[in-house]
Order: sequence, then structure tokens, then C-alpha cells
Amino acid sequence: MASLKKRAKEFETPYPVTKAITKGDAVTKLSMFVMGLGNLAHKQIVKGILFLAVEIAYLLFMIEGGINNLYHLITLGGRAQEEVWNEAKGIYRRRYDNSVPALRSSNDFYYGSLLYDLACQYEERL
Repeated sequence: MASLKKRAKEFETPYPVTKAITKGDAVTKLSMFVMGLGNLAHKQIVKGILFLAVEIAYLLFMIEGGINNLYHLITLGGRAQEEVWNEAKGIYRRRYDNSVPALRSSNDFYYGSLLYDLACQYEERL
């Protein structure tokens, strides 16, 4: 088995996050919670607006339905399948629980969170 030694850093960063938290100004500290604020403060208007738009879209998604979808993820498969007679069509119709739509919306939540996380990491590197 190959030796597991710690990988050396390619370059030493002069701006670690801990230093930004302790010695940063108010805009630096606020930009940890409001994505794009640091870019706007440093006159990178387009990039700051894009990051801010991503954060707003993510928050709107979570407020509108993302949190509810997470709650319903717990109850998947909780209701048994049943057959209901449809008088108009003269057939039995199967009624299921909402497992498939709940899984689909949880995927939306997952990929939305992933994109949000990638945007946050991208902002930290710039």
C-alpha cells in the first residue's frame, strides 16, 4: 500500500478564512452571509449581481417549496396503493402516494443546493 503522507500545498495562501473573520472589515464579514457583497464593494458589479441573483433564487426556492419537499421526503411510501372506481370511464384507477413527485423535487433541491455550494466555493476562490 502506498504511503499516506500529507500532500504539500501548491501555494501558500496569504488570505485564510480565519484571518478574514478576525481581521476583516464589516463588508468582508457580511460577504460571508450575503454572496456577492464583497464583489459589489470592490466594484466588480456584474459578478456581484450574478452571485447575489444565485443566492436570492436559492432562498426563494427554499422558501417556496424546498423546505416542504424535505419534510415530505421522510414520508415516502407511507400510504398503501389503493384502487378507486372511476364512474365516468368505467375503470379502476390506482391511487399511489406522492413518492415519485417527492423524489423528483428532492432531486431539484439537491442539485439546487449543489449549484449554490459550487457558486459559494467559486466566490471564495476569487
